[in-house]
Amino acid sequence: MPISNGFSYLLEHNMQLLARKNLKEYGISLKSDEFWVFAENEGAEVIFFFYFDEGDDPPVYVCEMQMKDEPDYEYLRKRPSFSEFINFYVDIYNPIYDRPNMPWIYKIFTFWKRNR
Repeated sequence: MPISNGFSYLLEHNMQLLARKNLKEYGISLKSDEFWVFAENEGAEVIFFFYFDEGDDPPVYVCEMQMKDEPDYEYLRKRPSFSEFINFYVDIYNPIYDRPNMPWIYKIFTFWKRNR
């Protein structure tokens, strides 16, 4: 196995652990422990995830943990499906946000916050 595959696994595994640790620290309990975080931002205080038991094209959830105690702010949001989530962000892609050192998740997060 090439080193990059093992390293990628470690990064992904650490993202899962950090997200679960943050959920616990913020006192957020999700409906199930059977979920996969596929992207994060701000040290996994913002996570994008889906549950394993919601079908082949599951809804995508976004949890902004640091906003949990803000009144009138929906800190846990849901997109109808993973494919719709991906298609939405492909459709709104704008090269102005395409900077060499800007992670793609930040582009999504920035757009989402501006247009909610």
